[in-house]
Amino acid sequence: IFGCTHFPFLESAFRKQLPAETKYIDPALCLMRELFSACDPAKSPKQELSASFKKNKYYTSASAESFAAAAEYCLELSGGELSNSVKHLSID
Repeated sequence: IFGCTHFPFLESAFRKQLPAETKYIDPALCLMRELFSACDPAKSPKQELSASFKKNKYYTSASAESFAAAAEYCLELSGGELSNSVKHLSID
């Protein structure tokens, strides 16, 4: 089970090192399937997810600006639409 967001990017390296019968589970894909199954069929999953994303607040220990920019890119939103939704949380 990929326990960190960057592990799926390393899957090809894992496949070179681990036995061929190893199964890989990306929890993000499982979550997305669950979220999309709850979406309004009249709207595209991206529209539904974009609307939902803008209603919530998100906290990151990394750069809030980078997180918001990446989310906006993935959701095809205009730059800055999520700037008030994402906050940096210091874990010092």
